[in-house]
Amino acid sequence: ASIHGGAGGRLRQLRFERAADAEFAPNAEIAPNAAIDAVLASTRAMTQRRLSVWLKAVLLLAAVAALAACGRDLPGESGMATAPTNGILAPTLPVVDDTGAKVLAGRGPLRILSVTPGGTEMLFAAGAGDYIVATVHSADVPEAAKKIPRIGDATALDYEKVLQARANIAVVWQDINSATMIEKLASLGLPIYRLRAETLNDIPRSIVRLAALSATTKAASAAAAELTRKLDTIKARQLTGKPLEVFYQIWEGPLYTIGGRHIISDALRRCGAHNVFEELKWPANVIGREAVVKRDPDVIILSAPVLMAREWAGYWDYYPAMRAVANRQVQAWTDDRLDRMGPGAIDAVQELCALLDKMRSSAPR
Repeated sequence: ASIHGGAGGRLRQLRFERAADAEFAPNAEIAPNAAIDAVLASTRAMTQRRLSVWLKAVLLLAAVAALAACGRDLPGESGMATAPTNGILAPTLPVVDDTGAKVLAGRGPLRILSVTPGGTEMLFAAGAGDYIVATVHSADVPEAAKKIPRIGDATALDYEKVLQARANIAVVWQDINSATMIEKLASLGLPIYRLRAETLNDIPRSIVRLAALSATTKAASAAAAELTRKLDTIKARQLTGKPLEVFYQIWEGPLYTIGGRHIISDALRRCGAHNVFEELKWPANVIGREAVVKRDPDVIILSAPVLMAREWAGYWDYYPAMRAVANRQVQAWTDDRLDRMGPGAIDAVQELCALLDKMRSSAPR
């Protein structure tokens, strides 16, 4: 299989996590929930080992409440509790999140906890970046995000640091952060604002909605208008012929792909392609390799750094009768902006379309 290389890191945790208590729709081609449990086993074990940390967190929560009542900052080794904001107060009326839920932030200066890289990028686009007091590893876009204190990653948070951040609202991502994580944040007294984007058009709308938290609607509207303009450019593409049937792989061992509710499926449609597993309802899904063979895609895209993608491609070499393998249409995709699902995803679509156009033109006729 030919591999198209390029530089770029990956955000793996973000893509594989799903609600731990969610169930797949019945489908004989989908691996059983036991496969998911195996993937999450190490995280559960780590949680058990951190029982002592949880006890500390409970005590720290009480200390936070007591100190907040006295108008004092909580000391911390990282200085996280005194992370600067511009002093804008949190909204005193509920705001509506992407799920339609009404969310009322805690009182006092706005202090946002953002637990996905894409969410952090969207908050900056909405003009609310100055009010993020803590975020997760890999939240490094834009450049200013690199200066924000870290509290773990999108699949495992350090709850002691969460408490030290003294946030008064948490911005999470529906279907990416696990239900268990969201429930834990809520149990610490944090109001939960849920982001959700299933299509590229949802991103600018979500940015404008986020601005209600920080009263930065003007900046958010300008950012959303520019993103909408870019989407209109993509929409204007003239496509002919039958859509390419694409299998989009995001992990190996177990084999993961995207479902119809991931914005990558929308990106593929805009590029004149079709996700062969679009009917799956979760953004990320475990599947069996034979299910891919049965659907016999025209193209296999391996969303991974080039060296990892070469390893993955080797597994597909065992299926030389597949069209994608026989026609050498197995390609690496090293750009992680689509995976983040932030505003940068829209810029990445043009490059994805260019890759697919190249593969379309080189395919046997």
